Amino acid sequence: NEVIPTLEDVGRLSHGAGIVDVNSLEEVQQYEQEHFENYVTSSFREVEGGAEVMVIEGFNDAAWPFDGLEAVDCLLVTGPGHVYVYDAQKFRKAAYMMNRGDLPIREVTFGRVTDLLRPKGLHRIEPSTELGAADLKRLGVSLPTGKSD
Repeated sequence: NEVIPTLEDVGRLSHGAGIVDVNSLEEVQQYEQEHFENYVTSSFREVEGGAEVMVIEGFNDAAWPFDGLEAVDCLLVTGPGHVYVYDAQKFRKAAYMMNRGDLPIREVTFGRVTDLLRPKGLHRIEPSTELGAADLKRLGVSLPTGKSD
């Protein structure tokens, strides 16, 4: 399904937004560091408070999506026809070991941590295969919540 926002939607989403002039990539990164982590972390905490299970999809080849993500029950890395299972805490530590300078953790790419870790498991899945709850359990995802487990 496509979602095409109307002008009214855009107005509501951008209400109170402003334009910030920047002259360098460093200025953009500084602004992002000062604002992004706080907003993502507070949004994450809000959603986490009312959810039994959360699925967080990575982006831009980031090994670990944001600094506020501290506990993960299951970490899957997918590629065409493959699902790799990693130890989440070892993966997090590897990402933090590869972090450089003041850059946010999401700047560490998957490629920079893969030499440090071996997957716990590998599952081959044909492309376009639909996975249900039973399939996820077969992949080793029992969906623990971490809240009372």
